[in-house]
Amino acid sequence: MIPAGKDELTQLLQQCTQLLEQYRTGDTEARSKLEQPLQQITHTLYYQAQLHSQHLQLDQALELFTVVLDCFRTLGNRRAEGAVLNELGLVHHHLRQYTTGRDHFLQALQIAREARDHRGEAFALNNLGLAYLKLGQHQESLLHYLQALWILQEIDDQHGLGNTFCNIGILYHEWGKQEDALDTLKKALEILQSCGDRGGEALALHYLGLAHQALRRYQESLAYFEKAGELLQDLGDREGHGIELHSQAEVLHELKQYREALTRYRQALTLLTERADCLVGMGATHEALGDTEEAIACYHRALVADPGNKQASEGLKRLQGTSPN
Repeated sequence: MIPAGKDELTQLLQQCTQLLEQYRTGDTEARSKLEQPLQQITHTLYYQAQLHSQHLQLDQALELFTVVLDCFRTLGNRRAEGAVLNELGLVHHHLRQYTTGRDHFLQALQIAREARDHRGEAFALNNLGLAYLKLGQHQESLLHYLQALWILQEIDDQHGLGNTFCNIGILYHEWGKQEDALDTLKKALEILQSCGDRGGEALALHYLGLAHQALRRYQESLAYFEKAGELLQDLGDREGHGIELHSQAEVLHELKQYREALTRYRQALTLLTERADCLVGMGATHEALGDTEEAIACYHRALVADPGNKQASEGLKRLQGTSPN
């Protein structure tokens, strides 16, 4: 689904503002009549906020979720309030406002606990694990993931368990604990496969590839990246498939299979367009083959895509002997 346009959203927001004001200032009888239309328009705006978030139209999503949160608070719907706080936290997370995101997740956690909403509690704990990971607080992240894991085991939520094991595996990888990452991600992969979550399966495969790559086990790494790429291609995820092709190219470069690496880089760029890190990798591969002019061209393209890319600047300086203008 495509999010509503600006004019339609403006109209919805105006209607919501009017209803909210009438509800707040009305007597008991008036509020009883206004409750259903206010709930309806709130849910409509909630759906639109989710669509904007999914399409990474984050500023608009932030505005909409904030209005929806105000409505649910006015209506006294605590469970819905907690759900919106989680959504708001994720938007702030995508905007790299990790502390603000964490604060929203903490509020959502408190509401879930008050409501004895165990699934909501586990969701908020998982989000907090993600926030603390981005804040570099690995032990705190692990603590929240383990709490989520315990709850999900208690309520026998297999899909939630698979996702949480995957999150813990990603944490271990980012923490530099690659063997722990491998063990945990294999558990996640088994559960996600049994649940039929192919997107989650691809994510686990990708991080299994990254963990093996960090351990310099390049053949194993390549196999996992190829499996993830096949899955994402089947799912029609062009960007995800492109990222896996890029990862495969990096590993092939490490294996000194430079010609095949160039083929994967080119395939990745057909899906990712002018992505700077991909162009830098292609430039380095051309450089390894002694194709200086091709390498310089790739580094220049990388700087057009990302003018601040240090690797591209260093590559040009190394090959040309001067800093790029």
